[in-house]
Amino acid sequence: MKRVQFFGKLYHCFPPSALKHISLAYWIAKRAHDQQKRDDGSRYIEHPKHTAMLLLKFGSLDWREIALGLIHDVPEDCFIPYELLRRSLGELVADESVTLSKFAMSLDVTTGGVAKKRKKDSEYWRVIAGSSERVRRVKLADRLHNLSTCGTWSLRKQRNYVEKTDCFIVPFAHRTDPELANAIEYECRKIHRRIDPPAN
Repeated sequence: MKRVQFFGKLYHCFPPSALKHISLAYWIAKRAHDQQKRDDGSRYIEHPKHTAMLLLKFGSLDWREIALGLIHDVPEDCFIPYELLRRSLGELVADESVTLSKFAMSLDVTTGGVAKKRKKDSEYWRVIAGSSERVRRVKLADRLHNLSTCGTWSLRKQRNYVEKTDCFIVPFAHRTDPELANAIEYECRKIHRRIDPPAN
């Protein structure tokens, strides 16, 4: 999806002040993911754009939610200082982007290096499930897009992804957004049929 097309879908849904924040989030994500590719070879920026579009499709009129959808992988995949995110998008969005990251990032001010430590799965998902509705909706939209585009992954990776979705995401999905939850479960069923077809 081209940038003009992307913003064309947002233009009639948000006032100029909100579009300014969304634009900042877009360019932060665009620059942060500039050299990254997805497993299917597409530009990585397409994933956060589609995540944001799914949020809009499922009724979001919260600019913070759209912005968070755009930057949800920024702290995890490409270190952007928290202070930059806070000054650009506000403390709430910056904090929630850190919550969504599967990694705890820290800056070593003595060397300028970045330390990256993976959070424990059980603790990560417990925090997500107990977070704001905005954080949960962004995680659901992120998961839905990944499920709908995971066909190039190995069968083992797809199976593991669906199992984790059933275990960690479905339990909080229905209380967060029933329509998003139903869409996620539909994609999971499609993947099950593709990788484990019924015997004839």
